[in-house]
Amino acid sequence: AGLLGIVVLHWAVRWYPRDYYLAPLVVAALAVVAAYGRSRLLLVVLALAQMADRDRVRAEPLAGQVEMVMAGQFLASVLPTSERIGCFNSGLVTWYAAVMAAPTAHRGVVNLDGVVNASSFAALRERRLDAWLDAEGIRFVLDNPVQFALDPRLPHAVGHWFGPDFDPANDLVEVARFDAPGLDNGRPGGDSMRLYWRRGRGALPIANLIARDLGRGPGGARFALWPARPGEQLQVEGDDGHRHTLLSVDVPTTVIVRLPGPGLAAANLFVAGRVEPVLRLPAL
Repeated sequence: AGLLGIVVLHWAVRWYPRDYYLAPLVVAALAVVAAYGRSRLLLVVLALAQMADRDRVRAEPLAGQVEMVMAGQFLASVLPTSERIGCFNSGLVTWYAAVMAAPTAHRGVVNLDGVVNASSFAALRERRLDAWLDAEGIRFVLDNPVQFALDPRLPHAVGHWFGPDFDPANDLVEVARFDAPGLDNGRPGGDSMRLYWRRGRGALPIANLIARDLGRGPGGARFALWPARPGEQLQVEGDDGHRHTLLSVDVPTTVIVRLPGPGLAAANLFVAGRVEPVLRLPAL
């Protein structure tokens, strides 16, 4: 009943078709195969079942984790390690921020969804997460923008649990985003992990003003930092001499971007419409 309930909840109720939510059905399939494994017809049915509804099932082997890793690895590039941050999807961020990126600083990443934090879970249930963050002295939050949305129909949107007066458009100011172009979880605002300052809580951190090469990072890819202005597009010049658009921004922010491919060859980054590159990247 529990395994069936997982499938019904995420498919029939939430209509959030992801392949990994079908995993419980494998238990039932294996039980049937174990009992009737000699039936060739059964094997044919199982093979055909794997193809059913394939056009609507989004094959997403947790691709968004790439940007969670980026956020943890490069948080120190945009925020002092003395600052604690709140994060719903905090597992990988915590590991890379506290252990991998800054082993001597041990940045505090506070879990907000309650999986490993009973205090934040209680605040969520009582719809007072905003006040709880104030009491904990947490001035920054980090996650996909959809996490802070007010519409409860959106998967993972929890803005309505912050408090009756919470408005993400007014209360959260983007400081940085961690973007791997081409990765998107299919939800509005699901294209990147973003760091926000909670408006009115102390001062904003000092903004990055100069683009720079961050070298190799998670997975052996190459990363760069780009101080972006609203309406700008970041482009990379390929070996063929043509520019390819990586991403665009609608607010002033600092972008940590993963370059396409291994990114080990020399390359130039441009702001669309400008002649001179914003950053020249030597070969690694």
